[in-house]
Amino acid sequence: MEHITLFVLSLMRFKGVGEQSVLKFIEQSQDKSELILEFSGLMRTNLFAIKKNVDDESLNAYSWQKAINLSEKIIEDAKSKNICIINYLEETYPKRMRSLKKFPILLYAKGNVELLNYSKSIAIIGTREPSVFGEMMGKKISSLISNKNFSIVSGLAKGCDTIAHKAALENSGKTVAILAHGLDIPVYPKENRELAKQIIKSGGLLLSTYSLGTKLRPQYLAARDEWQSGLSDGIIVIETGIKGGTNITVNYAINQKRPVGVIDHSQFKNGELNNLKQAQGNLKYISEKKAFPLYELESIDNFIKILERKNILNNKDINVREKQENLTQIDIFDQ
Repeated sequence: MEHITLFVLSLMRFKGVGEQSVLKFIEQSQDKSELILEFSGLMRTNLFAIKKNVDDESLNAYSWQKAINLSEKIIEDAKSKNICIINYLEETYPKRMRSLKKFPILLYAKGNVELLNYSKSIAIIGTREPSVFGEMMGKKISSLISNKNFSIVSGLAKGCDTIAHKAALENSGKTVAILAHGLDIPVYPKENRELAKQIIKSGGLLLSTYSLGTKLRPQYLAARDEWQSGLSDGIIVIETGIKGGTNITVNYAINQKRPVGVIDHSQFKNGELNNLKQAQGNLKYISEKKAFPLYELESIDNFIKILERKNILNNKDINVREKQENLTQIDIFDQ
């Protein structure tokens, strides 16, 4: 299927041709063999963005072959850097992402690509500035989840993301870091460059939807949040304020019908933690019944059961608003 990757990279070099235009062309093509690379097929399409390039002759036989040649070099450059470029038709492409209404047509991966379709996957995310309580709970929950054989997905950001990745590694677990820049660019944030190396060395994975050479931009951080939930069976929020990137991921998760669990600060220290600014987003999602409150072992075990039943790889589904009224509170975490 490398010819599909080559086709995508080549066609997207032309002005105004984005992922959706390329996707529509491929889906409309009866023959997805290497014949799709023939220029004659592009000449016959009625897709506006492609047809416009053909009509104004910016896309012709010569420029098309030039685009193919340049794209072949990109693929070879990626291979030389141990980066896999995976298109959406390949078996290694994550089935969880493929099930979404919107999904990236190409992925860039470095490390253990088997984690893209790992049997159990959960995103653990949160603020870059967790409270002391959040740090403690983040490590405990991440360790617990890792020991239950879940691959932990996060964004390699400072704070809660870092805690989740490190907990997975410390428990000999699996973890995936989704980055907001090309995989050949120095890792952001720079404080986590060594952690990124450890993730790969320990059988983990670095993943990006951005092509080689793409530098970080603020809007890319928000855009990549969509794929943290998209690659997972559900998400757990350690801590979040009312505003911040974590809320973007939560909203994506809800739209993707992924279960959301959040630490319920009200259940600890007799409610003394309710005033923490890092807890306000958590409490808001609980009050709006958009997330499952997590506070003791049974609530976490029940959330895990929901994830396992929701697991797309098992072709099962549930109503993510299942009630938790019958949970028995067992305080497993030191308060």
